[in-house]
Amino acid sequence: MREIYIIIESMILTCSESNMKNILIFGLAIAGIMFSSSVFAGDVTMKTTYWHDLTKDKKTSYTISTDKVRAGEKSQKFELIPGFCGRDRYGSDCERNAERVERIFKQDQKPGKEYWYAWSIMLDPSTDWSKVAVTSIALGQVIALGVDKPPWIFKMRSNQFYTNIHFAGESPAGKIAKGDGTYCGDMGSTQMATGKWMDILLKADYSDKLKQGHSYLQIWINGELVCDIKDTIVNKHTWSDRYKNKGKRLNFRYGIYNNNVDRALDMPIRTIWYDEIRIGSSREDVELNIDNPVD
Repeated sequence: MREIYIIIESMILTCSESNMKNILIFGLAIAGIMFSSSVFAGDVTMKTTYWHDLTKDKKTSYTISTDKVRAGEKSQKFELIPGFCGRDRYGSDCERNAERVERIFKQDQKPGKEYWYAWSIMLDPSTDWSKVAVTSIALGQVIALGVDKPPWIFKMRSNQFYTNIHFAGESPAGKIAKGDGTYCGDMGSTQMATGKWMDILLKADYSDKLKQGHSYLQIWINGELVCDIKDTIVNKHTWSDRYKNKGKRLNFRYGIYNNNVDRALDMPIRTIWYDEIRIGSSREDVELNIDNPVD
């Protein structure tokens, strides 16, 4: 890229006034190339997110932490207190047997495009996670607006990490009816993130056109590929007729979304730290960079 700047500078110094217009056009074209390599990129922080309406305790359940960080000086700390289930105009988490403290990224992702997601998590080592193992906790998901089930959702249950894919596409091997879904299971023990940072990298292609051998969902944990789905992860069931007037939109949310909470006999306070959360159009946009932290 430095060579391009040198060429432009040389043209400016040697050109006549009549050629200045051509140089301006050339410069704008180069700028377009530079920005096209990163069509969508963003740090996921308190400022670039907002509360899920069903989060009951918005004052004490989320704080900016400085004592545990993956990189830089700050992380996001989530705490979920037993019995804290919220309500919105569509219903109640209490009725759904769920509790949550969850934030949503402000910038929607678009169908038909490929996105990369990265985030690091640490489970509080003082929490007795064995008491939580009979339930499931969502630790990152993308929701299709107006649909109850997400195209993908990264979870922990039974002391293991796994990912649900709720909408399959056109391949004979992946003919999955609405609401059934498939999954990547046994992606690693929760011990990998208990008291230490675990890095997650996820690629999601939201095209509904099946290409032979193409990976539509891939997940790496601490650099190891643990999930590789070669079937589309969106289809005609992904979009709700109720939201047609708002267009097809996807958004990323993260935090602690705990389902089947009544299975736990003695539910503890659940505490999880998040750091280095990024969304982008390429792997280079989001991969962990200690020298360029998300703060």
